[in-house]
Amino acid sequence: MDLKADIRRHVMATLPHDPSDTDATSELASMDIGRLLVTYHNWLSRLIRPVARSVHLSKAYQANPMRAQFSAPLRDILSSLERGRDLTPRLSKDVALGYVAGSRSTSRDKDLLLNDWGVHHLHLGTGPDQNNPNFIARTDELLLVMLLSNTAYVIDIFAHKQWTSRAIVRAAIDSWPNVELFPQVKGVLPSRNGYTEAEHLKLRKSGILTSVDIDGQVYIGRGFLSTAGTSSSSQRAADLLLDQVEDFEDQWKQAPDSIRAMIAAKGDVCPNTPDFEFIFTETTHGVLEKVSGTLLQFAS
Repeated sequence: MDLKADIRRHVMATLPHDPSDTDATSELASMDIGRLLVTYHNWLSRLIRPVARSVHLSKAYQANPMRAQFSAPLRDILSSLERGRDLTPRLSKDVALGYVAGSRSTSRDKDLLLNDWGVHHLHLGTGPDQNNPNFIARTDELLLVMLLSNTAYVIDIFAHKQWTSRAIVRAAIDSWPNVELFPQVKGVLPSRNGYTEAEHLKLRKSGILTSVDIDGQVYIGRGFLSTAGTSSSSQRAADLLLDQVEDFEDQWKQAPDSIRAMIAAKGDVCPNTPDFEFIFTETTHGVLEKVSGTLLQFAS
């Protein structure tokens, strides 16, 4: 049993990267399993899982006259969020880059708006992109959406490159003050001058977590940006998975009967010599006992 090796094989086979780029391949192969998992979860976080969600519209979005101009793509997006249809064609084309050689905070394998503020951006085209028909045509205008569990919060329509607009934060906190889409830093006074949006963007590109002052209150992005340009959620997901794997391996060494009991509880019989493998499915992950076919799922 080598569950970490199983995980490494899965990540290397699944994470989009150019296999002909020897630098990228070599860097991925040399990463310790923890950093490799952060890289993997950074890529996964850019995707929008196709699950049914309740959809909430901000006050700013409902009042935006541009809704009429983009009525067809907006209907498609809202319906897709509600029904759990794939929205990947409307995401950045860079979702096809899970890792690039020499990756840093500003590399194309990082979505800094998402990793800082937890905001996805969706293009509002109506036909296939001319350069890559796997994606919808690119637009200067973008729909910004935040996702918490199975709920989608539609922030508003913004022009491309308005990545640090305070209007994004204001739309969220004005419409859903109790949801904490942008956590409030209590007990901290806003700075006298504050950062401009241009200064914030420069700090974000350096991987520096930067607060935002709105109406005398201080807020931070729920992504909790790291200096590597990844979010804290990617780090937490990687840490959790490694802890679960190590706990399982320790439990098998020290109390194998407890693992056998877990398999028996699923109506299967653990063989005398089990064959454990860590696997990922579309909806879950965990340890598969290959002889009995029992999957012991891990919480995520």
